[in-house]
Amino acid sequence: MTNLGQRGAVIASRAWSVVKLHRRSLDALLLLLGVILLVDILTFTAGFGGNDDPGTYTAQAWAVLYKGELAHYTYWYDHPPLGWLQIALYAWVTDGFGRASIDTLMAGEFMVVAQLVSCALIFMLMPRLNFNRMFAALGVCLFALSPLAIQFQKMAFLDNLAVTWLLASMVFAVSRRRSLGSAFGAGVCLAIATLTKETSAIWVVVIVYMLWQNHSKGTRSWPLTIFFSTFVGIGSFYILYAILKGELFPGPGHVSLWDSLMWQLGRKGGYEQIYTWLGFDHFMLYLAVAAVPFGLFVRRLRPVTVGFVVMCLTLARGGYIPAPFIIGMLPFAAVLIAGVFGTLWSCKLRDAASAKQKTLVWGRNLLAGALVMVAIVMVAPSWTQGVRDRIPRDEVWYYQQTIAWVQQNVPHDAVIAVDDNMWVDLRELGYTNVVWFYKFDLDPAIQKEYTPPGVGYRGIDYVVLKDFYWSIADDVDNSLVIQARDHGQQVATFGNTNMATGSIVDPYDVVKVG
Repeated sequence: MTNLGQRGAVIASRAWSVVKLHRRSLDALLLLLGVILLVDILTFTAGFGGNDDPGTYTAQAWAVLYKGELAHYTYWYDHPPLGWLQIALYAWVTDGFGRASIDTLMAGEFMVVAQLVSCALIFMLMPRLNFNRMFAALGVCLFALSPLAIQFQKMAFLDNLAVTWLLASMVFAVSRRRSLGSAFGAGVCLAIATLTKETSAIWVVVIVYMLWQNHSKGTRSWPLTIFFSTFVGIGSFYILYAILKGELFPGPGHVSLWDSLMWQLGRKGGYEQIYTWLGFDHFMLYLAVAAVPFGLFVRRLRPVTVGFVVMCLTLARGGYIPAPFIIGMLPFAAVLIAGVFGTLWSCKLRDAASAKQKTLVWGRNLLAGALVMVAIVMVAPSWTQGVRDRIPRDEVWYYQQTIAWVQQNVPHDAVIAVDDNMWVDLRELGYTNVVWFYKFDLDPAIQKEYTPPGVGYRGIDYVVLKDFYWSIADDVDNSLVIQARDHGQQVATFGNTNMATGSIVDPYDVVKVG
């Protein structure tokens, strides 16, 4: 016990020494995190109900805890499961499903935790790239206070968790100790990011570049070997799981990892999503694109710049662009923009002894300062309005009204077609036959149970969906949910009234079938 006490005292003493050494940085970081948390509280429900992916991941976390399964329906390898396993762990530790009235917002709490950790990691990363506290703070603000961040970083998207693990991997990769342990840590964190969201694998080029830069020519082979062996070794567990289940390749009567991958790659879409992002915040993306040429000329920024370019090229290939894809671009954009400003501010002429050279240095500093001030003057009003626009109004209230109406008017054994946001809340309230509306057309097991031949749409008792989802359902040929709506009667509507026109914007419609 004496030895343990002495060791504890030594550890505490070292920890306090570290705190004292970095006191100013810690004070600045805590202040930043306080401001960001305040903004998060004011805009916590931004984006609520506009996408049911958060509901899907929340429902899958619920299935892990309460059904002992990886998904609330047949797990079909839509994504690796580690992301919603993390949500499930948070829910278990905090009794999330027991205390929350809206479960997707409980998962959103975890996204706030992930965002704050990501901010701390950016604040650690910037000094390791040789930028001072001022530009580390700028990077954090760009990452967390952009209207894009406010819109997406509190929604339960797997991308938010993957970004946190990516940033941890980057911090390890540029460790000043340059140890083999840091390469191992980088591999572990990037593997976890990939098992959280499979698209994180494209970031391997960034981590490899950082490790390459951070180690001298004669010592690069060992850290790169350790990184790759760790990353591949941990990441391969996903493939190993599919092999052990006999679901790696297509076959009769089962799902497969290969089919899911082909479906993901073959999804069609356009560039409309990019215009949606620009509608939230065009300054952030335009500044990042403009900073790319400068970033490529600055050695310490090249890996980050390459990461941003890779993300842009992924968009340029066309195909389906998911709304949360922008989440993975934000840390690269934030560090790149802050890094370019920091480089302009701190670069020095080789010899500033002469009056002419001193004048050039002062002129450079004034130009950099002017650019920062112009950027602030242009961006601040737009961002302030973006925050105001995302302070919650009525979306959650109308959702709660819809849930309350269902509780009062719909039997608990009724078959109800809903989006995945509502699925988990109704299951928590005891509705055992609530079905994610996609599944009526895409899941043979659901069709066999509820809408077999001869029954069809009549196997559905109620449809509860927002207008937003009707457009998605219309894309499914011969949709049973569409047939149920067309042969049903609308019995309730809950939506946001536009006071200027008196119209209902994106309401929740309740349709009784039959």
